[in-house]
Amino acid sequence: MGLFRGTELASMTSMRRILPAGLFVLLVAAPAVAQPSTIGPGDIRCPDCAVSGQKPVAAAFDASQIEFVANPVPAFHENYTIRFTVIARVLQPAPLILDVLDSRVQTLDRNMRVVATGSRAADDSSPCVVDPHQPVDLASKAVVSALQFNDIVTADVILNRNPRMPDAILGATPTVINVRKAAAPVRFFHTGQVTPECANRSGRLVEYLGAEDGELTIVYNDGVIDHRNGAYLTFTRERLSPTELSDLLHAFRDANFDAMPTTFPQRQSANRPSLALMAARYQRVALRDGDARLAPLLKRIDALADRATSHAHYLLKSAPGVPIVVRPWANADVDLARLVDTGIRLSDGAPEAWRRPVPADFLASLPAEPNTSDDGDSDPNRVVYFLQAGRLYRVARPFFCADARACAFRELNAAEVAEPVFGNCEPGTTNCQTSIYSDGRREHTRQDPSLTAMSGRLWPQSMGVRLRDVPPSGLTFSTDEYNRHKAIYFPIMKRRQFGPNYIEDGILYAHVRVCLIEEGGDPATCEGTTRNVVVRQAQQAAVTRANEEIRTRLLSAPSRANLPALNVAPLDRVFLMEGVGEWRPYLSSSGRLPAEGIGGPTFAPRPDRISYYASYAHAPAGVDNLAVTVHITQYPNAEWARFDVLNSTGRVDLTRLSRFGHTFYQDGPYFSWSSGDRLIQLDCQGTPPPVIDEFLQAYFAKYPSDL
Repeated sequence: MGLFRGTELASMTSMRRILPAGLFVLLVAAPAVAQPSTIGPGDIRCPDCAVSGQKPVAAAFDASQIEFVANPVPAFHENYTIRFTVIARVLQPAPLILDVLDSRVQTLDRNMRVVATGSRAADDSSPCVVDPHQPVDLASKAVVSALQFNDIVTADVILNRNPRMPDAILGATPTVINVRKAAAPVRFFHTGQVTPECANRSGRLVEYLGAEDGELTIVYNDGVIDHRNGAYLTFTRERLSPTELSDLLHAFRDANFDAMPTTFPQRQSANRPSLALMAARYQRVALRDGDARLAPLLKRIDALADRATSHAHYLLKSAPGVPIVVRPWANADVDLARLVDTGIRLSDGAPEAWRRPVPADFLASLPAEPNTSDDGDSDPNRVVYFLQAGRLYRVARPFFCADARACAFRELNAAEVAEPVFGNCEPGTTNCQTSIYSDGRREHTRQDPSLTAMSGRLWPQSMGVRLRDVPPSGLTFSTDEYNRHKAIYFPIMKRRQFGPNYIEDGILYAHVRVCLIEEGGDPATCEGTTRNVVVRQAQQAAVTRANEEIRTRLLSAPSRANLPALNVAPLDRVFLMEGVGEWRPYLSSSGRLPAEGIGGPTFAPRPDRISYYASYAHAPAGVDNLAVTVHITQYPNAEWARFDVLNSTGRVDLTRLSRFGHTFYQDGPYFSWSSGDRLIQLDCQGTPPPVIDEFLQAYFAKYPSDL
């Protein structure tokens, strides 16, 4: 039956990959608690909301804030479609912002008969806020135009078919239909002693989105705190007392929060950081650095996060240590300190000694370049390192050196093994990432080489915890230790499903993980969730299926030897900086990508290249209204750019189309083609078809397709 066969874990997670991310706010469910069985008009209560100083605002309904669509038609995949039904509280009628209190997902056939009703898996996410940018069916306009703050409604969300791509499920648009205002109590889908679909049914009162992606703190009308940190770990056990909740609302009055301008969430934007109060109306304030008025209030919000995690502890785990094999580098005329620089290594000026073939027996003794964080586990040479002039190096064998042809020393991938790097760097230097912000500010930050980031870096000597002291069950360490070295611990926590590798005193500790475990919680959660296991198994299966494709790609890949040097081009020469129609560039950046051949299990290794990004916003709606991202990659020659159109995706089944006199590939809202030594990629998620056409024509004019 394909994608919609039932609505258990597999299909639900598949749908979340298909639907635009804005449809879902990721809230891990709260522990099973007794929930009210119904909700009706007037049931959302906040006795002390008046002390916040927030006042209702009477405003005429602004229909221009909502995209109304006539006669939406569901999109089908293999004769099935999916429908969400929600029971929600109205936060804002225009744009339509709903606080979802309960939801149900159903699979339907082409006769719109329900064939399966879903149940959310324990570790899956719930659609607890409807994206205010979702279109609404025109038939619901009369109901929506009369809605007010705290009204209770029911509605459905379907995948509205794109008439230009009727068979493309990825081209469908989530659309709100059948909006009905509740005039009497509505029975929840999940009642009794159940795990709720959404964390709380008393309604959101305060919502804080932190600067870090994923960071979210919610306080509900009943005082419950729902906190999620930047590593997507959620804590819901703490509750403010009525007195504490009243004190928090007083802090909003003291900051004169009611007088601050409301900024609605913007499409394709992180909308971070922001603080919202929903006492007498929906008021979301975008936070800016240096606003002294909000400093005391934000200090209280930070304290809420501390309160939510007050009964949790940090846990450090790793695989058993394995001694690394350190060999002296026997090739004195190949200076590893210079070989790590791909700009020198692959340039015409590389030393002649670097061009000679690597002896077959020595090549076979090198570790292979890993495709993923797991690949190195089965490599018999994975613990081999080299020492030259007192420095430790990782030297890896590229993919194309295996079975296909011999390798020259200059084609080996090398990186110095060091502690994780931080701080600023000189633009244009190796492993230096440049970011350009909308105010013109530029940041040049150091990044670890991909090779050692995957195979292993040195565990910093300044750390208060030693990896050798970590038992199989994990080592609990203090909050002070975490805060002192957050720059190390936090990235590890974010990657806890797989875990990076670290070297300490000559021992390699694989899959190092940091977790924050609730009191009485299961430390096994530090191993990754069921969903992560499913994803990992799917990735491993994909690697097996792709073996033949990899061999074909490797044999057909252009040479990486004797390629011309790359020079970074000015951004105003790379992008249409004057804009496309009413869309203006909002954020742009560029950076060098070293020729390390690391991407995915079906990627052939690529040469040194330069990556450019620009995000466009709809100017009339404000600079935060991101909608289209243009990614342009510059290669040493046109042959590599043309080869990487498909190679960069790891697929061969993309749809090849011709429009506007140009040939390109399409994968749902993603479009790609090559032009000379450039690969052009457009990310048009959630963008209306006329705007997509506008961008395609504009960038075809600047970069004609040579496919």
